[in-house]
Amino acid sequence: DYYDKRNYIIIALAPVVLWGIVLGIINAFVPEDWFWVVYLIQIANISGAAGDMYVTAKFSKMPKDILVTDNGVEMTVYSKESN
Repeated sequence: DYYDKRNYIIIALAPVVLWGIVLGIINAFVPEDWFWVVYLIQIANISGAAGDMYVTAKFSKMPKDILVTDNGVEMTVYSKESN
C-alpha cells in the first residue's frame, strides 16, 4: 500500500497516542500502589514508538506530495519534487 504523508504520520503515531490516553486515564484512577506500574508501561509505550517518532520527524521535513510504502523492514518514499 502507498500512503500520503499525512495519513502515514497518523497511522505511525496512532498507537502511541491511543495507548498514551488509555494509560493516562488508567493511571489517574488506579490506587497509589499501582501508579508506578502503569507509569512504567507508559514509558515502554513511548520507548517502543521511538522509531515512529523519528520517522515522523524526518517525513515532516519532506515535501507534501510524498508517497510512502512500508513493508515492515524498509520504507520507500516517492516524490515528484527532488531534494
